[in-house]
Amino acid sequence: MKHITEFNDFIFEKLILEIGDGGSKPYKYKLTRSDSGPYFKDYYMIYEFVTDLGTRYEVMFEIDEDFSKDGEWQIMKIEFGVVDVKGLDYSVETNKGELFRVMATIVDITKKILKKRKNIKTLTFTGAKTKKGSKDDQRRNNLYMAYIRRNIPNVKNIQDDGTEISVDIRE
Repeated sequence: MKHITEFNDFIFEKLILEIGDGGSKPYKYKLTRSDSGPYFKDYYMIYEFVTDLGTRYEVMFEIDEDFSKDGEWQIMKIEFGVVDVKGLDYSVETNKGELFRVMATIVDITKKILKKRKNIKTLTFTGAKTKKGSKDDQRRNNLYMAYIRRNIPNVKNIQDDGTEISVDIRE
């Protein structure tokens, strides 16, 4: 049974590397909330989009200064989830076959923000566990890393504490 699980994980990772090239068309999205004002400029942004099957997603970007680094260095935390009658859920598995367009949408938004904000030099994200009861399930983190590696140039200094992943993307 262990070999079947390892084989399935291998196939999953190969599939992501093949398809995670950003070839899927992103959904239309819109900025629904931000903290723009006279003293702060978009340190908190929420985008929303709806899939063809009606699943509503919310993508949050939170930008903080990293004063431990030399020069101007910002960290952007990326979180997304499904919005339903209960509210926002970051761990829900939809299994509707929309994964690649959802990821393409998140990548598209991220690239637009990075193009405007040259001081963002680190991205952080957390992949929720997908197998109930499994502490070692890293499929979502692997998926997110595959997309980052394929779509964001100059990824380096990857730090993964088992829950949160942090990657530097610029010097």
